Amino acid sequence: MPTDSKIGNTIIDYLLKEESVIYEDKMNTWLDESIENKTKLNEFKTIWRTVDTLCISKQFNVEEGWIKVNQSIFNQVVIMGVRKDVVFSIAAMTAILLIILGFLFLSNPSVKLNNRIELATSYGNQTESVLPDGTKVYLNSGSNLSYHYNDKDKIREVEFNGEAFFEVAKNEKPFVIETNGGMKIEVLGTKFNLMAYCDDENIITALIEGKVEISNQDGQKVHVLPGQIVEFEKETENMKMIPGNANLSSAWREHKIYLDNSSLAAITKILERMYDVQIYFNPPEIGEQIHYTGVLQEETIIDVLNALKELSDICFKQKGKEIIIMSN
Repeated sequence: MPTDSKIGNTIIDYLLKEESVIYEDKMNTWLDESIENKTKLNEFKTIWRTVDTLCISKQFNVEEGWIKVNQSIFNQVVIMGVRKDVVFSIAAMTAILLIILGFLFLSNPSVKLNNRIELATSYGNQTESVLPDGTKVYLNSGSNLSYHYNDKDKIREVEFNGEAFFEVAKNEKPFVIETNGGMKIEVLGTKFNLMAYCDDENIITALIEGKVEISNQDGQKVHVLPGQIVEFEKETENMKMIPGNANLSSAWREHKIYLDNSSLAAITKILERMYDVQIYFNPPEIGEQIHYTGVLQEETIIDVLNALKELSDICFKQKGKEIIIMSN
């Protein structure tokens, strides 16, 4: 029976020379100890075959790689490994897998690593993650983020769509976010909320702590101070300060919606993302005619709609994920 300190090497030998009876006998001894060991070996085989595929193709598609390896171990820790001259990334492996990939890396230490990771949330969900540089990211519903350390330019690069609250770890390497509307944010260490959904006309940045620099594709820049909110208009790429309480911008983290003469249409767009529903108006014009001021914090979409119903002359019907709001 292999000891814990040797089993990593035994698995490496087995995977490198899988047809050998000697290595197969050693593995069978270990596999007979528990069902858990058999499950682990199957996972390692899947990963190993994926690595072979990468070596042959000399390219790596992140999305396909996650599916091939194991969707359930996504978003925990990034481990880099190298075989020959191929660079690839795999998330959340066990300690034994670290030994395997570490062995491969040490056999070819001259290869550069690519530490890109992907984060995403579906509508109706929120998540909290920590990036490799220590930055904390709280993703709101329907958001996705791609993180990469650019070794050539010495910057931390992020491609982003959706809404998130960033607590950027202080670092001499700039933290640069690019959004779908052509807006770029550069920081070193700060806290801010960013709302940049593809289907919104504007991008809203609310700074809580530190400093950020916002720029457009023409090179125009705006320096933002704590408490300030900047609106970026996608169509014109104009940037301007707007009134508001920056500290309330991330109220979604507590499942709160702060309303300041907000239209019913604007509120329902938030509700669609928060509760993963589709909301329609009958007649269509009531979405812009009705406005609200206050705070919404309810458990379900029905609770929210009942609260809005108490404040205005509306009613609603629900069928599955579809909701129709009507005027009385």
